[in-house]
Amino acid sequence: MSSVTVEKVNEPSAAPASVHDRLQAVVNRIRERAYELFQGRGATDGSAMDDWLQAERDVLLLPQSGLIEKGGKFNIRVQALGFSAKEIRVTAMADAIVVEGEASRPRPTADSTEIGEKQMFQRLDLPAPINPDKVTATLVSGVLQLIAEKAGQAESKAQARAA
Repeated sequence: MSSVTVEKVNEPSAAPASVHDRLQAVVNRIRERAYELFQGRGATDGSAMDDWLQAERDVLLLPQSGLIEKGGKFNIRVQALGFSAKEIRVTAMADAIVVEGEASRPRPTADSTEIGEKQMFQRLDLPAPINPDKVTATLVSGVLQLIAEKAGQAESKAQARAA
């Protein structure tokens, strides 16, 4: 089990600019890959959507994920096969958790279809606010496990003990 660092954003406003900038960089990579595909087809019209969708598949990994609410906490699992704990970035906000990962591997050869670079980006919108300071993340056997305490749970537990 490897611990994953969690960036905690306590401002109720939008995500920090750094998350937006990283997302924009992903979109730019997809755009560049779509153009490469277009050029590779002889720069003929008619398949722009196919080029874009293929570029998304080539550049971006959208991991499977699941969320369970139990005992005032959200337990979230995100498939992260092929990523190490150092290659994963988690940003916790009051209303969402953003999971990013970037793994570089040797470039593919003519005999291999192995992906040279993998990048994942997923925003998990939560059904109730959380306390970003109470989010933990661990990587176990290729699965990122996040535990996020709902906002106000610490106060509720303290009030229940006092009563």
